[in-house]
Amino acid sequence: MRRIPFYGWFGLLTILVSQACMLARIEPFYHWHTPIAWTGYILLVDAVVWKRRGNSWLRNNAAELYFAAFVSVPLWVIFEIYNKYSIHNWYYIGLPELLLLRYFGYVWSFGLRPLGVSCRTRLAWLHPDDRSSQRAGRR
Repeated sequence: MRRIPFYGWFGLLTILVSQACMLARIEPFYHWHTPIAWTGYILLVDAVVWKRRGNSWLRNNAAELYFAAFVSVPLWVIFEIYNKYSIHNWYYIGLPELLLLRYFGYVWSFGLRPLGVSCRTRLAWLHPDDRSSQRAGRR
């Protein structure tokens, strides 16, 4: 039986520390909680999927993961523009004044959200008996 890789435990620790520090209003977690927590979540879920299936984005197809992150940024920007000029459902507070830092945060956040949802989908599709189908002679 495979064990959860180190990066999965690191992801769990990242989520817990970010959540606690965000609630305590400790920087950088207070203003950067979303991308930090999504990063931890993706690491954790990818590790669980790898443990159950023996393959995952980070371990077996990192290029696809990076491509998906790269493509999701402009798609999410379109969604943000639609919100800003049409539906007005949300806005951001506490953004960094320095534009370069703000855009870094946008790219980090917008690249991770769709990946997190995709990882969650991969986790949800795991069947409780997924491992038994990998044994010889079982279908």
